[in-house]
Amino acid sequence: MANNGTLQVWTDFLCPWARIGAHWILNVADTGALDLDIEFKTFSLENINLPEDASADELWSTAAERRGLYPAAAGKWIQTNAPESTVAYWKAMFDARHVEHEKIGEPDVTAKVLSAVDLDGPSIVSEISGDPKWLEAARADHDEANELGIFGVPTFVFPDSAPAFVRLLEITEGDRAAAIFRDVKASATNPTIHELKRPAMRR
Repeated sequence: MANNGTLQVWTDFLCPWARIGAHWILNVADTGALDLDIEFKTFSLENINLPEDASADELWSTAAERRGLYPAAAGKWIQTNAPESTVAYWKAMFDARHVEHEKIGEPDVTAKVLSAVDLDGPSIVSEISGDPKWLEAARADHDEANELGIFGVPTFVFPDSAPAFVRLLEITEGDRAAAIFRDVKASATNPTIHELKRPAMRR
């Protein structure tokens, strides 16, 4: 455990940019360059993109029919009941969606990914279906993000700093990942820097 606080990372398994960001920050942690604990938080693109006349209550009450809510609820279950599996689950669920192109929101697929990281997938999914507190926990994360003004993922919140939406073009490892982290941290924790945008993408 780090002693300098917690880096909150808002993600949605449906987003490819969030996958890059999650893998990257975990790679940074592997280098030893991250002096903060990581806390993954749920953000729902399905919720934020609802039409004005649509009901968020209806969205969450029909989670089994949605594309990303069961995986989010499973993440909250893991953080509470099996925190040692958090990293493996986040990586596996992102890869199931964006590498294997699985329909991760389907309860059976959510269960399969859970089982792939040595958890009892069918039992956890059954609990999510039968006990609303796990979906409520995921929704509470999303509501917290809304209060913070978070609009997309991945968003990183450093201690005592405003949220920073960070879009990286690729997953990096080792010294390169650590160097990018230092740049991101310096920008995200500098209260003078409000916004930085590129008018065009150049590689």
